[in-house]
Parts: sequence; structure tokens; C-alpha cells
Amino acid sequence: MSTAGITGDRVGNWGRWGDDDQLGAVNLLTPEKVLQAMRVPKRGRIIPLGSEVGKRGALTGGRNPTWHVSIQVEHPHDRGRGRAEDTLTMHTHAHSHIDGLAHIWYDGRLYNGFPASAVGRGGANKLSIGDIGGIVTRGLCLDLTDGGARQWQVGELVEVDDLQRALDAIGCAIEPGDAVVLHSGWFALHTSGDPRFHEGEPGLSPAATDWLAAQDPVLVGMDNSAIEPLPPAPGTNPLYVHETLLRDHGIYILELLDLAELARSGAGEFLFTAAPLRIDRGLGSPINPLAII
Repeated sequence: MSTAGITGDRVGNWGRWGDDDQLGAVNLLTPEKVLQAMRVPKRGRIIPLGSEVGKRGALTGGRNPTWHVSIQVEHPHDRGRGRAEDTLTMHTHAHSHIDGLAHIWYDGRLYNGFPASAVGRGGANKLSIGDIGGIVTRGLCLDLTDGGARQWQVGELVEVDDLQRALDAIGCAIEPGDAVVLHSGWFALHTSGDPRFHEGEPGLSPAATDWLAAQDPVLVGMDNSAIEPLPPAPGTNPLYVHETLLRDHGIYILELLDLAELARSGAGEFLFTAAPLRIDRGLGSPINPLAII
């Protein structure tokens, strides 16, 4: 069980924005924060951070493969005229996606103390991902590969020193409401067909998770399937990152990002934009975030 941010009866950010708050760290995206972020880009270049959606797309563990078919209809009297459309059936936590605050609970409580019974077969009756709207803020890309010199291993822990070194390299500090994305190079294993991609992944240590939560970001994203170290070390909580960020602090999680192009650009600071689908009572959503540098 995660204990980060617990002080007496108060847990993390519970009650910070009111006892009925269902947005969590999105509350940090004030008009001033958004306008500040819009002044960050200098080159006018747009870099997609979402991974490919489809039958060959990357999946998180245990999710059903994506089903994608198309239909073509020709005009009955003009064989040179027609149309085509897609049918896409996918798990909302497949490919690049955002975890909603109702995705994780423990001790029978969701973020802000809402009962876990608020989640049922019909979805999230509280904390729906479909209610948070768009996310526009300053983004920070922390390159954990030291420019490609470091190769992370299955189950390896990202520690506070690793995060601070990456921040020092871009000359930035995390400010409240920032979107923090972590480039470990792990997604490149999927792109190249390396079987290690399915064997596990590096992830945040408990200390690094607590440290990040204390910096007040709106979200934390990474180029692997869980941000958790997989397999977890024996005797540890395998969901510490999720429980601490989502449940305790209301900080959103983005998984299976493709951060290679952003890392190659050398832009540590950028304008981050993303909008989950407005899924009624949704627990998570496919997403294609953008970095504008």
C-alpha cells in the first residue's frame, strides 16, 4: 500500500481543491499557467508523442489486441466513385493512453476519498476521464538515456538522482502544473521488434515517485507500459507509482508514449497539448499528445 503524502487523515492532494473535487491536478492549469506555456515554443515545430494505433501497435500487459477493419462502398452506377470508413475496437488502455483517477484504488477509496463502489460495470460514476477536458501546459522532457549513452534494463529503478540529472541537463526545474515525460528509450525496443520489450521495463522507484509527486505536476508520462518497474522487486508494491500519483495525489499518468523524436530534437522544454476522448464515465482514454517546440 502506498503511504506517500499521508498526513493524519489527509492523503496527498485530497481536499486541496474541495471535498467534491473530481479533477485532481488539472486544477493547476490556471489561465496564467496556460498562457505561460503558450510562450514556450520557439521553432513552431509539432512533434507527436503518441504511439501507433492498430493491430501492430504496442499493448500493455493483459490487454486485448486492437481490432481494425475497413469498409469500401462503390457508387452503384459509377464504378470510379466510392468511399471508405474504419471500424476500430480497442482497449482504452492500449497504445498511448491516459489513466483516469478512477483507474486505481486501495483501502476502498479512490482519489479524494470517493468510495471504490463509484466504479462499476457502467464505468466511473466519479472521476471520469471524460470530464477533464483538454490539457495545455508547459512540458518537460527528461532524457534518462543521457543522450543515448545509457541503456536501461528490465526492472531497473529510476531514482531521484536520475531525474535531477536530466533536469540539470535541460536547465529547468519542475513547476506546478507541468507535464513531465520521461524518455528511457524503452519504446524503441517495440519499434525494433526487440523481445525484451515484453519481458519487463525500467520504472520509477518509490522515492522517485514521491519526489515527483511533491513537485506538483499535472501528469507524468513515460515511454513504456506502466511507469512501474517490471518485474517488481520481491516484497515491493507493484502498483506504488499508480497508487501514489493517481489515488493519493490526483496526478494523471500517460503510458506507452513514443518520445524518440522529441528526445532527438533536444528540446527539454515545450508546449504540451492533449485531450482525452470525452468518454462517458471513462476510466482511461486513448491519447495522442503533442509537443510544440
